[in-house]
Amino acid sequence: MKKILDVEDPIYTLCKKAKQGDADAQLSVGISYLEGRGVKKDIEEGLKWVKKAAEQNSDIAQVALGNFYYLGVDTHKDMDKAIIWFEKAADHGNPEAMLSLSQYYFYDIYDENPKENEKKAIKWLRSACKTGCPAALLVYADLYRLNRVRDNEDEVMEWLEKEKSHHCDDCGILKSTMERFNILPK
Repeated sequence: MKKILDVEDPIYTLCKKAKQGDADAQLSVGISYLEGRGVKKDIEEGLKWVKKAAEQNSDIAQVALGNFYYLGVDTHKDMDKAIIWFEKAADHGNPEAMLSLSQYYFYDIYDENPKENEKKAIKWLRSACKTGCPAALLVYADLYRLNRVRDNEDEVMEWLEKEKSHHCDDCGILKSTMERFNILPK
């Protein structure tokens, strides 16, 4: 006799927690539906669960939702919605969201208002750098090399040194490379 519902099934457990309002479970259920893991792939159902988690201020869900709209998964591309969700996640201190916003202002809409969008892009990039995000630090260093940013070079070195002291190997490598090529002051 075939079981209709296995209460030991991890998807069942996740769905139960998600229905009870657990944001992490809602995000996991949403991702499961979006990717078809353990359940039949269903973009709308997945989006519904990720949005529930995002509405509960899960910055990871907010970034996921932002990426969903930014990339246009299954023709759901909507830059306005993407920016709303990235800004919510960035306001919660999520460096990936900050970096996505920086990218948006630098590359996606830059030509609409170059001076203003560059200011916004650098603001978000600097915010991501302050969190110690190695990817943000790399982008900042590259923009510095290209003469796109020239503010507070010493502050960037402090960020790198701080992260290096927290065993961020990427930051140590980045700092030594930047010093070797005189991209930033020693």
